[in-house]
Amino acid sequence: MKQKTLNQILALTENQQSQIKGMLTDYINYFKKNQGDFRGEKKTYESVPGYVDVPQNRYHRRIVTTVDEKINYLQETLSPILENMLTLESTNASGTPKAELIVDGESWGEFSSLELLRLKSFVSNSKFVEMLGNIPTRSDAKNWISSVEEGYENRKVMQIPTMQFEEKTTEKEEMILIDPNIERAIEAGKDINYSPQKTVRTKQVVIGNGTFTEFSGEWSHISRAGALKKLQSLKEAIIDALQRANQVEIVESKLKSDKIFEYLFGN
Repeated sequence: MKQKTLNQILALTENQQSQIKGMLTDYINYFKKNQGDFRGEKKTYESVPGYVDVPQNRYHRRIVTTVDEKINYLQETLSPILENMLTLESTNASGTPKAELIVDGESWGEFSSLELLRLKSFVSNSKFVEMLGNIPTRSDAKNWISSVEEGYENRKVMQIPTMQFEEKTTEKEEMILIDPNIERAIEAGKDINYSPQKTVRTKQVVIGNGTFTEFSGEWSHISRAGALKKLQSLKEAIIDALQRANQVEIVESKLKSDKIFEYLFGN
């Protein structure tokens, strides 16, 4: 592969700050306005023979996307942009102060102060923090398990255990009330003139059976909080590295101000 030159990197990074801001703004708006895209439901139903079907008890609203899928796309899009920016600073920083970047006790390598400044600017973007803060999250009050639903394989979709339900209706049944006095009169051989007393009894009957399942492509509250904490830890690590990178003795420039002013204002 042909090696990129500095002017190519400059051209690539010229408008990338606005591109980053625009993409993060789009994500913030999407997370705020389209939370339903991360949630799904499935309901099945089968009526009992002899009873009318209830079609509205059958539906399947699928998840449009998951938080992980959105974050993966964001990462794929921003990765080359960020790497171009860091490459630019690395090229410009030949011979400048450097320091080891240590994040959560792990060394990420040695970087120039210009690279660290560029990285600090990227992770300090207020839109980045706002985007993470608006990531949709699922309720902690429900018992979520990994989904085995067809179509959700390898998508990190969660679901609540499928629930069974019965569809019921009320039916009325006419009944004749039993009068014990009539039975005794019949046993005694007496002539009776009797009109039976009737009543109406109501009862519930099962007319169908179904299932209900709820799906989520959202993050847990813990995952979102963890991402925000990691962002803060990275910022602190960069600031610490910058402080160490700048603890070097100065190297005076060979170009002196007298030379400049004498050239500009000398007769």
